[in-house]
Amino acid sequence: IGDNFSEKFDAFWSIKHNERLILIEQWRQEVLADTRSSLNQEVASFEELSKEKQAIFQEKDLAILQDARIIGATTSGAAQYRDILSAKSAGVVIVEEAGEVLEAHVLASLSEKSMRGGEETKHLILIGDHKQLRPKAENYKLTTVSGGGYNLDC
Repeated sequence: IGDNFSEKFDAFWSIKHNERLILIEQWRQEVLADTRSSLNQEVASFEELSKEKQAIFQEKDLAILQDARIIGATTSGAAQYRDILSAKSAGVVIVEEAGEVLEAHVLASLSEKSMRGGEETKHLILIGDHKQLRPKAENYKLTTVSGGGYNLDC
């Protein structure tokens, strides 16, 4: 290392500042290239395993719900577990406090014809007092207070 290192060290510091920065960036990219490639492979592997795990959990949940006659869920839960509920294919959906629920949440709770031979939702029962609770928009831009929103009381 001795003299050769000293010469390289002196040569490095004799380079102009912006050329030295370019050289450092090239070295950094070379060092990180292998790490970046390895990390991308690990991320892809993780995503694949995560999808596989999710599919296993869905199969387990569907097996539990297969014999159920009544399934209760919030509209958020129904949207989150839409695939499972679609596979179960509820013929009747009952929405309580329907005056407070936005249409999009109700639509997410309905099931289409299932790939597994299930049926689509045939009956939608909305229960609620439109005078008691009004729907709320979660996005400020959609509220009447913002000045550009929508009046959901109509």
